[in-house]
Amino acid sequence: MDITLPNLPPSFYDEHANLRHVLQAARHHITPPDVVLASVLCRIATTIPVTSTIHRSPMNYIVAYVGESGLGKTTGQAVAKRLIPNVGTELDGIGIGSGEGIIQAYLQEQKVENDYGDKVTQNVQVHKAALFYVDEGEHLLTVGKREGSTTMPILRNAWSGQLLGTSGAKSSTTRRLLDNTYRFVLGVGIQPNYAVQLLAGKDAGTPQRFVWAYACDPYLPNGPTPSFPSILELTPPTPSAFRIDNDIRDIVETRQRDVLRSGKHNDEYESHFTQLQLRTAVLLGLLCGTDGTVNAFTWNLAAQYLEVSNNIRKALQEYAAMTQRQQVRDRNVEWVETSLERDQLKDERGTDRIARLIGKHVNGRSMRRNEAKSRLHQRDRHLFDAAVERAVEHGYITEVIQGDGHELQRGPNPFVT
Repeated sequence: MDITLPNLPPSFYDEHANLRHVLQAARHHITPPDVVLASVLCRIATTIPVTSTIHRSPMNYIVAYVGESGLGKTTGQAVAKRLIPNVGTELDGIGIGSGEGIIQAYLQEQKVENDYGDKVTQNVQVHKAALFYVDEGEHLLTVGKREGSTTMPILRNAWSGQLLGTSGAKSSTTRRLLDNTYRFVLGVGIQPNYAVQLLAGKDAGTPQRFVWAYACDPYLPNGPTPSFPSILELTPPTPSAFRIDNDIRDIVETRQRDVLRSGKHNDEYESHFTQLQLRTAVLLGLLCGTDGTVNAFTWNLAAQYLEVSNNIRKALQEYAAMTQRQQVRDRNVEWVETSLERDQLKDERGTDRIARLIGKHVNGRSMRRNEAKSRLHQRDRHLFDAAVERAVEHGYITEVIQGDGHELQRGPNPFVT
């Protein structure tokens, strides 16, 4: 089953010169611009100091690049790195092996002195930021499904900047990251079929934290390939909380009150939408040369961006529902066909059995059709006509017209028990 997902329209990239800059870089490499843009946002997020928050929440960020294999998900990452070569950490594009591995990426084993003056091996945080990249989301799902796996819970907690840690019997096996002491950014390349599986984890809250981008460029023009633009020169973010204009803050707090009063979100997949919009607004603002303040321009820009993201998610959900309905139909058809084959085989065997029985009755004397039929059990009478034909075919009986009816007589090859 084919699936078509939405993309950001060209008008979005026309909103600012730096957005056009990103689009030109993508077109130069003939790779999906939405993937390049999402990757650029991830790289900007990685550069933000851990002390910089938005509405009391960290600027951690997760993006899923949806597309079939070979459509530019990984290439888009490379183009973004060319636009922003340095994210301030050597943990740039590292993979994910497990939940514990995510924590360990920030840590390093060092010899430290304990309270007793002894030298012991301990995991010490040496990195504040990491940009993770999973080339195939299937791996992430496979790891997450393993019994006892902590990968998905750690992803969720890392997005929220919560305490991450596992306690071991020894200090060397204890890994811990304190609240809001790390920057966690993740890009996941994922094919539609596996994206559907990821969306199935809504009850735990995993897909609600994702921003979605489609690896496609339906607006790609013909003609010469544009040159690659220069490196993006962006102002480094300050190590303090990002400001929110009062009119935007009113919108945010009104949403919070509405949810608290009703006790639920209108769409369970949008439970973190406001927080995603705030974070995305900051990142788009930094990309567009601002100090990251969430104002009407960046707020509306983020709304456009996340509308496409949500429509991708909804299209994937519909794709999942259609796939499920088709699987149900296929199973039903298979069941009906199997049942018909079984019933047909049963009738074939029953026809042969009744043909022999009719031959046995007629072997001794001739009889009318109705009499022969009356000798059968009620459950077998629906096969009588077919059984007579079969009995004639095998030569057990012959059928002749006598007077006002059909008479069954002994055939050339009478059935003998």
